[in-house]
Amino acid sequence: AFSRILLNSHKSRYTVQAMANIGKGPFELPALGYQITAQNIDTLSASLMSTNQHTTITANRNGNETTYTDGTNRRLIFNRQNGTLKYENYLSKDDRESTSQIFPHFYNKLTTIGIPLDNLRYDEVSEHGRRLNYRAYVNSFPIFNSDGYGEVTLESTSGGNERFWLSLYSLQVPLPIDHQMVKLPSSADVINQLHATNRMRDIKDLRVGYIWKTDKDSHVVKLVPTYFIKYRGHWVEYTELEK
Repeated sequence: AFSRILLNSHKSRYTVQAMANIGKGPFELPALGYQITAQNIDTLSASLMSTNQHTTITANRNGNETTYTDGTNRRLIFNRQNGTLKYENYLSKDDRESTSQIFPHFYNKLTTIGIPLDNLRYDEVSEHGRRLNYRAYVNSFPIFNSDGYGEVTLESTSGGNERFWLSLYSLQVPLPIDHQMVKLPSSADVINQLHATNRMRDIKDLRVGYIWKTDKDSHVVKLVPTYFIKYRGHWVEYTELEK
């Protein structure tokens, strides 16, 4: 059995209608369009690498990746091809945050990084309470993307290392598209399809959300509603298991 079909509060009329039909039969949600904004990598790297100490940030480019270092235990790896970042700060066990202080510690980090927080919500905790995931939501539904767009993951390991995963891109302005309605099957039908894949032992969760589809040559993203499953520790669109 799955632990949830996750739907948040702050419900739109589409959310209320979907909640009334999930499990009972097919239902519809609108496809949505958004303009996206990209953070300036120089500004973002300076914010992530800032410290009370007087240090100089250097950037080394290797293929599609640029690695920023400041001569201390911190580094930032920027993938220019897909606009994603991984930040690492190697601390000692004595300097790491206690598990009870992870939430306020990382929330403070989020507010100082400088990324837009308008659509971002706390979504999940893992690694024994030491990894937090924040995800963009629209119409009370979570947004997923294989490149990690629309989410921020922050981790403080038991060994004292801090790691952040994020991207340059955030949703900015909803666009007046035709709001084409997408018909989704009931959760019961989806679970039956998943049973047919013989992979149920590796599936831990099921939820309705939006998949982030980007046109590589524009600043417009299309959000398409579908089901997502937690498969071997990762959220994937449920039809991926049928391929």
